[in-house]
Amino acid sequence: MLSTAMLSFRLVVILLLSCTQALLSFNHHHRTEHHQRQMMELRSQSQATVDGSNWRIWSVIDQLEERQQQDKSSDFITNKVIQVLHQWGSEWSGQAGFQSLLNKKSLLHEIEESIVALQTLHDWLEKRSNNESPVTLVDVCCGKGITSMLTSYVFKTSSVSDIIMLDKQDINWNHISASNDKIQSQGEDRSFIETWQCNLHEIDSVVERLENKQQLALIGIHLCKQLSPACASVVNALGPEKAPFLCLAPCCLPLAARNFAKTNRQANGMPLLKTKTTIAVRPYESAEERQARKDANQKRLAAKKRTFMDQPCILCAEIHPVQSGEGGHQKANRPNNDVQESSKPRLTLPPTIEMNLTEAFLDKSKAPFDCYVDMLSKAVERDNVKICQSGLTTNAFHDNDANRDNWNAQRKSLYIVASS
Repeated sequence: MLSTAMLSFRLVVILLLSCTQALLSFNHHHRTEHHQRQMMELRSQSQATVDGSNWRIWSVIDQLEERQQQDKSSDFITNKVIQVLHQWGSEWSGQAGFQSLLNKKSLLHEIEESIVALQTLHDWLEKRSNNESPVTLVDVCCGKGITSMLTSYVFKTSSVSDIIMLDKQDINWNHISASNDKIQSQGEDRSFIETWQCNLHEIDSVVERLENKQQLALIGIHLCKQLSPACASVVNALGPEKAPFLCLAPCCLPLAARNFAKTNRQANGMPLLKTKTTIAVRPYESAEERQARKDANQKRLAAKKRTFMDQPCILCAEIHPVQSGEGGHQKANRPNNDVQESSKPRLTLPPTIEMNLTEAFLDKSKAPFDCYVDMLSKAVERDNVKICQSGLTTNAFHDNDANRDNWNAQRKSLYIVASS
């Protein structure tokens, strides 16, 4: 009877393995077909043409050139961007596959903001030694990737070797594939762009992927809510050697701060400070410290899942089989009872820098958003950290009575630039 049961068990295992292998093979075939369909779609879209003479890229070029003449300025980045936009318009305007990029309603704003960020990157690269290796640019929460595309065309590979676009959303990046194809097919000396679909809030996972790259320069433009603290956390966690440059343009305040502002209205000129609201930013943590934290939490998880008495005890690493009459540790007799309050190890949280947002609403000399940016800049662990006023403004919200006094809805113009 025992041999029959063992034989049945083996047959079940073999059947399960066969099904798993078939499923993996199907998934691989499905991914391959999906990639092929994407490439065919890209080619068909590129071949389809529409009237691109009135696309927004042309008005953006006109406005940038007009400002250059009025300001009598000739900065390197703006001139290069204008040249690149002319090239994009000549090559791609009218092609349906590029309409979502070159005819975006927000194209002018995104180009302007990218120019500010790329100017700070250019200034930092100019100060580096000629002997230093090129950097990998990380475009954090990249959206359509306008900053990445401009970087690929503006900077030489001797300065920026490659580019990583990082975003959680499932975005149509066909124009990135077309740009990369030109590098491969025509041998253009430009940086290749990788696209990573990942969650910035999963800081450990993002840091571990980026650690495999060479020196990094991170740019994050209009990072909303908790994304700006998360970006600062990634930069801190990577350390100044791995990530010596950051240009971060925060957007709206984190939700916790906005809720704090609503629940602490002023009465008779006095703030009603009912609660204390803080936002956490990760400081630097070595790879060894991070691994020790992960191992401790893995140990805790194993303790929660321990159901068989023939498995090692999580507290003393010994086995307490029921057959021997030992049911395990009594609470009062555990070997580390002086520090361990439960049968499972404590959850080990990463270290944090706490920003007290209460101060942002008490300081009446600045707008709350300006105070928030100032606090966030102080949490970035780099030798040189400054806040740059870009001067970018818009009248869109001021023309709307509903949003005239809503500072959180207005366009932001502050950039945190940090380097080591």
